Amino acid sequence: SNTLFLIIVAFFALNLIYWFLIKGKNLNKFENITYGVLIGGILGNLIDRILHGFVIDYLDFNIFGYNFPVFNFADICIVVSIILIIISICKGEKHEVSSK
Repeated sequence: SNTLFLIIVAFFALNLIYWFLIKGKNLNKFENITYGVLIGGILGNLIDRILHGFVIDYLDFNIFGYNFPVFNFADICIVVSIILIIISICKGEKHEVSSK
């Protein structure tokens, strides 16, 4: 089913984030917070999918006649953190592998 597929994708994404972006890196406070918000957003939607079979969206805005797609706080966390990660990567900030 679609729900099972999205649950698997979420677990896969969490593993990729850990193994390729976090593990063994000396992250600064900004990066720790950004990755924490990303993981929190993914986990929030994942918990909804596991418990309810779908994500509960509750933020619905109609601005100047345009009705934005309905979304939730976890979606905001995911989008904002990904934008911040992309900006950080584009700025060329280097991550050094720790010797721990």
